[in-house]
Amino acid sequence: MSKKQLQIVQNVQRAQYTPQKLDNHSYAAPSHNDFAGLLVGNSPSGRFTGARATMTIWKPKLNADNQYSSGSLYVEDGDNQIRVGWIVNPGLYGDSRTRLFSRWTSDNYEKTGCYINRCPGFVITSNVVPLDYGFPQTSKSYGEQFDVTLEMHKGTPTSDWELYYNGNLLGTWTRSIFSKMGESARQLRFGGEIYEPENEDNSPQMGSGTFKYKKYDRTAYMRRLAYSDPVKGDFSVGDAMILQVQESRCFLAGAQAYNSGDDWWRYSFIYGGTGGPDHSRCVY
Repeated sequence: MSKKQLQIVQNVQRAQYTPQKLDNHSYAAPSHNDFAGLLVGNSPSGRFTGARATMTIWKPKLNADNQYSSGSLYVEDGDNQIRVGWIVNPGLYGDSRTRLFSRWTSDNYEKTGCYINRCPGFVITSNVVPLDYGFPQTSKSYGEQFDVTLEMHKGTPTSDWELYYNGNLLGTWTRSIFSKMGESARQLRFGGEIYEPENEDNSPQMGSGTFKYKKYDRTAYMRRLAYSDPVKGDFSVGDAMILQVQESRCFLAGAQAYNSGDDWWRYSFIYGGTGGPDHSRCVY
């Protein structure tokens, strides 16, 4: 790896978006990280031991190799976080393929944490797919949609956090690496995130690269959002659990709905956006 490539990787590793505590449908000022999606809390016991979602896989366009764009689900508690999903990140992988990824930290990436298994903490237990698996097909606007079901789960307070890919166990994060999530987490997030260096002014696309309200064949979506409660068990996410719909300048989220009679969708929402020059208006 060249010195320039190493610097890109280090910059991307340090990038971390921290959600703002605003109203239920907020508009956050642009920064070098932008997030669009749902912040979820209010579980029956006040804690979470799992998160699951089925998400469409896209290949958003970047404007530089030191940017990334992703669709993810998160379990969080303060500065502790596990994040899994798909990502386009040339600075990390050396190509522009859409890949499976995971990321963890116990101090907001100050001294701990990394992507996939590039540092101790994640234990691989299966070879179903590699942790940097390149998806062979991605969704097309007005065309066929491809998706993946990802889950993080913790069976008991003393067990480790497990990662599942389409129902197959890939590995575990050892509970001892977390300062606050050893037994459970406080909140969940579902959505897309982009990164661009702070001195740049041309953010990448998120999701499908556009946001068309209620147009699921043109906009990235997540469906069958679910969670695990350490006392009550497994449930679909509901409206009363949405603490915040988070948006930023060019990246939107919405059309969230629960359909108890449709097992394909259950609780779902759409997210994404065009990106572009940070001083310009985004047109959809």
